[in-house]
Amino acid sequence: MKTTILGMAVASMFVTSGLASASEVHEPMFTTSGQFGFVSDYRSKGISQTNENAAIQGNFRISHDTGIYLNNWGSSTAMAANGIELQHSVGWETSIQHIDVDAGMRFYNYDGTDIGAAGNYNEFYGSIGVWGVSVGADWTSNYKDGDTNVFYLGAGA
Repeated sequence: MKTTILGMAVASMFVTSGLASASEVHEPMFTTSGQFGFVSDYRSKGISQTNENAAIQGNFRISHDTGIYLNNWGSSTAMAANGIELQHSVGWETSIQHIDVDAGMRFYNYDGTDIGAAGNYNEFYGSIGVWGVSVGADWTSNYKDGDTNVFYLGAGA
């Protein structure tokens, strides 16, 4: 009898340890997310891009567990009857001791609009935040016409 109870106890340790390891959740290396919506006015850097009319917008993002991400965002604009602004971003974000950091580069694409490919440009961005409050900056040396430096500061909560 003692041998049977001891054998069952040892066997149950192996079974329960196997169940515990089987129940561990492994986070995926890549995650995806997306959004789609209608807005009453699309404003970029304080300027209406839709002549104060509604816009359709969408977003798709792929993130890696290292913090690196690729993001594609688009919106209808008033720059042409079929005007679309696309933003392709690559960046890195992390959180260290309640401090959120995000930095990267965006490529603005206006092909198919009145300003066309000549208006395409790159922009570098970064932000830092604590407890839901953030400050950030965007900079480009070739804003829409290829020769204009633009620097923006922003804050959010």
